Amino acid sequence: MRKIFLIALIGTTFFLPSLVTHSQSLKASEFDFDLDSDGQVLALTDGLLLIRYLFGFEDEALVKGAVGNEAERTSGRAIYDFIEINQEALDIDLDGKADPLTDGLLVIRYLFGFSGESLTAQAVGENADRSAAKDIVAELEGAIDRDGDGFTNARDLFPNNPGEWFDTDGDGIGDNEDADDDGDGGQDLADAFPLDRLESVDTDRDGVGNSS
Repeated sequence: MRKIFLIALIGTTFFLPSLVTHSQSLKASEFDFDLDSDGQVLALTDGLLLIRYLFGFEDEALVKGAVGNEAERTSGRAIYDFIEINQEALDIDLDGKADPLTDGLLVIRYLFGFSGESLTAQAVGENADRSAAKDIVAELEGAIDRDGDGFTNARDLFPNNPGEWFDTDGDGIGDNEDADDDGDGGQDLADAFPLDRLESVDTDRDGVGNSS
């Protein structure tokens, strides 16, 4: 039944609402699952592209009916190369290999909203080091850039705010909005070391703060 479902997916075009927004950069600084670079991660574009790649599809067979309307990465060669150089990120269950009927299926199920037993049933490798549904969800959630600011959720302190990602002083206000990023009481514009809470003044301008 599982194989029949996958065969149907591979040759069919569907349209679903966006499940997860994502970075639109042509070349991401870190791998994410927006394979067609259309600003969102969808089961029937990115998930389908990934499964087709893992089954060995290339060129037009890889991308036909599986690229978003706003995609910036559209050719089979470009998408194949992007996935190829990031193969190490595809082993979701950590069984030592990337496989369409384990890793590919886990990704597409996750993007469809599956969780718990329905996510992992018959989709985890025999020798997997990551097999619990909660761990797989955490891995995939962290590898996606929900707010499309170029920082995956795992590195983004504000994963739902496209205007913020860091909070140097941990005050709950993102650095882009925070007028005092290091929390030393001095405004960034007047602070010679705006990211160092122990320094704010460099009288002789030698690059070493007065306190040091």
